Amino acid sequence: MNELKWLRALLIGTVLIVMPLTVNALRLADGNDWSKSTDSERRAYLVGISNMISVGNAYDTKKVPGEDRTFMRKSYRGLSHTTIPEAMQRVNEWYRENPGRMDVPVLSVLWMDIVKPRLAENQ
Repeated sequence: MNELKWLRALLIGTVLIVMPLTVNALRLADGNDWSKSTDSERRAYLVGISNMISVGNAYDTKKVPGEDRTFMRKSYRGLSHTTIPEAMQRVNEWYRENPGRMDVPVLSVLWMDIVKPRLAENQ
């Protein structure tokens, strides 16, 4: 039961960290939100995403049998050697190089620019 309370507290904390970056809680933060955010808000967002992925990976490891390739497991593997400052830099560069794609969610940028290439390298 303590594990469930801990998980619930972590998820609530993650939501509270991520909420300031979104104008509407029903959509993902995108490049417009990212560009208007301070470095502290960007770090907080990435820490929240990191925590969400870590918790999701731990849950999948316990509850999803075998080597099922879930989003959380793939994300965890693809981001495992990425620091928060490196992720911030990569997201900043991606939006700078793609100014016409500010509507792309930050999470999608992390997937396209970091996770997917790293998973391809390791196959």
